[in-house]
Amino acid sequence: MEPRDIARMKADLGLMLADLRDAKGWTQQQLIVEGRVRTSRSTVANTETGRQFPDENFWSECDDALDAEGSLLAAYRQVFEAVQDQKRSEATAARQRLEEQRQSWSEPTKTAIRLDLTGGDIAGGAAASTSHTVPRDAWDQPSRNQLKIGSLRPPHRLQGSQLDAAIEHLADLWHTLVRTDNLFGPRHALESVHQQLSILDSLLEYAQGVQRQEVLKLGSRYAESAAWLHEDTANMRRAENWTRQALEWATEAGDQAMVSWAMFRRSQQATTRRNAAQTISLSKAAQRNEERLADPARAAIQQQEAQGYALEGNERECHKRLDDAHEFAASPDTKRDGRTGHGDFCTPTYIEVQRAKCWLTLGRPELAVPIFEHAVAQVPDVYHRDRGQAQVLLARAYAGVGQYDAAAARVASALQIARGSGSSRMLIDAVALARVIAAECDSPAVSGLLTAVDELNE
Repeated sequence: MEPRDIARMKADLGLMLADLRDAKGWTQQQLIVEGRVRTSRSTVANTETGRQFPDENFWSECDDALDAEGSLLAAYRQVFEAVQDQKRSEATAARQRLEEQRQSWSEPTKTAIRLDLTGGDIAGGAAASTSHTVPRDAWDQPSRNQLKIGSLRPPHRLQGSQLDAAIEHLADLWHTLVRTDNLFGPRHALESVHQQLSILDSLLEYAQGVQRQEVLKLGSRYAESAAWLHEDTANMRRAENWTRQALEWATEAGDQAMVSWAMFRRSQQATTRRNAAQTISLSKAAQRNEERLADPARAAIQQQEAQGYALEGNERECHKRLDDAHEFAASPDTKRDGRTGHGDFCTPTYIEVQRAKCWLTLGRPELAVPIFEHAVAQVPDVYHRDRGQAQVLLARAYAGVGQYDAAAARVASALQIARGSGSSRMLIDAVALARVIAAECDSPAVSGLLTAVDELNE
């Protein structure tokens, strides 16, 4: 059975649920409240449109609430049996395609671009090698952006109110650096982050008592920011090292919210390695002190747990966690400078981008495309890097359903954003995807994309 057949079966089942609910005269919220169905309204809405496929308990409760006399539950079981058969074969095929792509990129005859733009390791452990490289002066200057702790020291020891003022200044500067990263990308923020980390490290040599606690808390924030920035420049080794430093300082400071956030970052790094078990375990660990977390941080961690379930092929748990995340999502109007706590990037639009990403991981690009199309249009222009990353994912979805010209257009846009922001990770993904598309299609649009990729070498 083809994926589109399964999608139609789920859509038909969703329509059956909607028709029974309408016949009862209930809204989606009334189905939950008056029908005592233990779920969220968004789950009902997504199920009725075929975007979500809840477990048997949901359908059993709906069957009872809507007086369906077993017909709704029977229809669910029929779809479930088809899904299980199709999911196993599809997961096997997806793994084979991924392995084929990885092998094709490891062939020495493939033209590629050296993307070790930070002087460190490339995500995944290897950088492609050719005689052409991207000019370093078009990107970060590694000798400046990879300052070692201790290279910049305050001229003298700060005491009393001077130290308090320094802590306050560095805290305000951190919010500015977060916005700098959002607006301009990692190459514009990384040097400053390292400079402030150098200062904070020197303050820890003599700060005591309450002041030491504040320096530790602030240091853990900066260390976590350094981790993210290095990850965006495709230097996973440094990213993981700074995450460990953030975790150490947050633990010493007793900052449980920051401990949870560092665990969240560790979970993201496990996802990059495609380690489903560690992704889920670290996300759960990050939620042990959820009462200390701002709502957006809870939302971010919940959607991250969903990524782990997608990696292990658990569709039901994946979308359940994404639905849960919506209840704590950040306001779309957030300034995203961390003043309201970590996770303020995790808006409803961000969560839906992650839902579509999960569909890609689950091998369902046809379900990812419409969600991506809607969500990408909702990303504010000011967050152009987020838009670029979403466009790379949308291009993958387009390629997955054979829409190669549409995929090429999205990759071309992402390439421009990657070059402007210095996001090596985005550039690596975009270039790799361009080559995959070119292997499948030689249309004028795809040829134009390859020309743009080749121009990166000039």
